[in-house]
Amino acid sequence: MNFLCDPSSWEMLSSIATVLGLIILVPATFVALGQLKEMTKARHLEAMLHVYDMIGSIEARRHRWFIYTELRSKPENLTDEEREIVENMIATFDRIGRLVESGLIPKDELLQGHSAIFLKTWGKLEPYINYQRRVIGKRHAQNFETLVKISRDYDRRHYPEDIPTIIESSTKHK
Repeated sequence: MNFLCDPSSWEMLSSIATVLGLIILVPATFVALGQLKEMTKARHLEAMLHVYDMIGSIEARRHRWFIYTELRSKPENLTDEEREIVENMIATFDRIGRLVESGLIPKDELLQGHSAIFLKTWGKLEPYINYQRRVIGKRHAQNFETLVKISRDYDRRHYPEDIPTIIESSTKHK
């Protein structure tokens, strides 16, 4: 009982408890950091798979094919079907741009396989976006435009001698 009454004993017990706490805390911190890293990877994977669905769906590929090969109408003369396809593609790439800007998608992984698609689609849709900006406001498709700038920078850094040819927005319109 004298042991519990001695103040130096309490100091020694406190020191032992502190050391034991550190022995437990340090490995637990490493485990928690590892779990956080794995959660981030899982979130990025889920977001990338969602974007791949947005870009690679049959409907998205058909829409891009139409935009690349058949869309010739002036922006103010689009048919309802053309307008729906154009607006769908712009909205899709604008959402992807927002996800990239917010860091929810690892941009290098996305751009490695898709920067050319973003650049080519922007090249075809820019006149339509500019027309819509005059009608509904300058903020329209800003995230898409940012995605294109990021794509250009990525291609310049990673493929300096192989910059994709962007279809000029000055293509002839009906």
